[in-house]
Parts: sequence; C-alpha cells; structure tokens
Amino acid sequence: MKAKDIYQEVLSLRRESFSEKHLLVTEAKGVLGEALMGLGEYKKAKVLLVECLQIFRETRGDDDPRTKRSIRRLIELYEATNENKKAEALKQ
Repeated sequence: MKAKDIYQEVLSLRRESFSEKHLLVTEAKGVLGEALMGLGEYKKAKVLLVECLQIFRETRGDDDPRTKRSIRRLIELYEATNENKKAEALKQ
C-alpha cells in the first residue's frame, strides 16, 4: 500500500467520526495534500492544502505551528507549479 492510499484511508476514517473542520480531519488533509504533491498530483494537492490552510487560520490563527506548516506546504506547491506570485504573497 502506498503512503497516498494510507493517508486517504486515514482521512476517510476521520471524516466518519469528526466534522470537516475538526483538527484531526484537517491535519489528515494536509498530510494527504503533501503526499499528493510529492507524486506530482498538484491539482488534487492544491484543493486539500488550500482548504487545510483556511481551516487552520480560522480555528487556530496564523501563529499556530499547524498553520505555519500549512503555509510552508502551500508555498512549496505554488513554487512547484510556477505560481510565484501566490508563493510570495504567502511568504509575507
């Protein structure tokens, strides 16, 4: 089983028990998004990573380590997909 498959299963299981904005669901989205990014599945990764960042910002604020990790992941994705303006905006 690939890491991507494991993370998808984890996300699915967490969604059965928790709301979509729950910390455990959001963390699973971020990890799966990072795995997808590593596989070059940028469109799927972007959906998850953007959603993850939005939820963490709403629920945890910009200073939370989870939010900062989400920002780093999204910057990495934007740089990989040549969306440099979006990457620079997040760096600020």
